[in-house]
Amino acid sequence: MLLNKFFDSLTGELLLLEPRYQIRRFEHPVLASHPSIDSLLAETEPRKEGKKQVVSSEGAAILCALLDLHRRTRDRLWGAVLLRAFQPMLLAVGKKLVGGSRDDRASLLLASFHDATLRVDPARDPVRIAMYIRQETRRGVFRELRKELDREGVGFGEEADLCADAASFELPPCLRDASSGGLSGRARCALMSTMCRRGALWNLVRQHYASRSPKEQAKIYRRLRQRRRRHVERQRRQLLPSPAVTAASEVQS
Repeated sequence: MLLNKFFDSLTGELLLLEPRYQIRRFEHPVLASHPSIDSLLAETEPRKEGKKQVVSSEGAAILCALLDLHRRTRDRLWGAVLLRAFQPMLLAVGKKLVGGSRDDRASLLLASFHDATLRVDPARDPVRIAMYIRQETRRGVFRELRKELDREGVGFGEEADLCADAASFELPPCLRDASSGGLSGRARCALMSTMCRRGALWNLVRQHYASRSPKEQAKIYRRLRQRRRRHVERQRRQLLPSPAVTAASEVQS
C-alpha cells in the first residue's frame, strides 16, 4: 500500500461521507458553522509564518474538536477527516522513513498516526495540537521501524543464492493445513494467537525451526508475519461496513 494511493482512495471515501458530516457536524459547536468537509479542512491547512508552517488558532480548535469526537466515538467519519487534515504531515514523514518494504512503512505510519490520535490529549495545549500529533506519530513509527530493522538485520548481507527460499520450508504442524484459498480454522487460530503477546510469532518460529540458522529463521518469520497481516486485513474488510452502506443508512435515519 503506497501512501499516495491510500490518499487517492480516501478522496472517494470522503465524498461518500459528506452527507454524514452535514448531519453530524452539529455534534460539536466548533464544527457546526462549517457546512462541508472542504470548508472545514480549509481552516486546518498549515500557513507559512517565517520559516515555519503553523495552523491558525481556528484550525487548531477544529483539529481538537475532530480528535475529541474521534476519541469518543471511533467513528470512521472523524478518522477519515483527520487523515485528510494531516495528509501533508503524513506524506512528509513518510518520505523520511527507511527500512522494511514500502507497504510496511506505510502501514506502520498510518497505525502510528491512529495511535497518536487516541493518545494525545486535545485539551492539553490546543494551540499546538498539530505539533503534538506530529511528534507522537513520528515517535511511534520510528520506534516500530527500529524493531523491524533489528529483526531484518539478522539476515543482512547474505547472498540470496546461498539461503534457501522461505517458501520451500515446511510450515509448523499448527499451520500445515493452510490451503491456497487462505488459512483453515485451526491454522488461523494458531497464527492469530501470536498477536496476543509481543514476541509470540518469533517464539513460534524458533520453536519449530530451531535447527535453522538465524538468517533462515528471519525469512520464515517475515513470511508468517505477512500471512498474518493479510488475514487481519481480510477480516477488517469483512467486518467494517462499506462507506456507501454507512452513508446511506445515516441519510435514511
